[in-house]
Amino acid sequence: MRILIIISFFILYSYSSMAQYDWTTYPNGGNLADAISCIEIVSDTEIWVGTLDNGVQLFNGHSYMAYNTKNSPLPGDRIYDIFIDSEDRKWIATLNGLAILDNNDWSVYTPENSNLPGKTVISIVQEKQG
Repeated sequence: MRILIIISFFILYSYSSMAQYDWTTYPNGGNLADAISCIEIVSDTEIWVGTLDNGVQLFNGHSYMAYNTKNSPLPGDRIYDIFIDSEDRKWIATLNGLAILDNNDWSVYTPENSNLPGKTVISIVQEKQG
């Protein structure tokens, strides 16, 4: 009986603590891969989604815009991280290098054209100084 009371309390507590959040569900739209690797939310109308096999998807609240190796300078379709800096540049870590999207201008960094020690970039962080 004591176990049932504890389990019941836990379930009620969990439900009441989850009820305080508003959840939003976004449609897939057919563009997203099954494996999402990262998400960077700027606003309800600018959500960047990295995938493990389909590049980066930008969701504007209604539809997706795909950025991949077929339609952009993105160096790889396997995305590990997306970071948006204070100047609104999108830093995209991929299996084959680093891409920076600044408005519509792309910069791509690989071991061949930069000081990257290897082609795979897993994570992006910003120093306190910027």
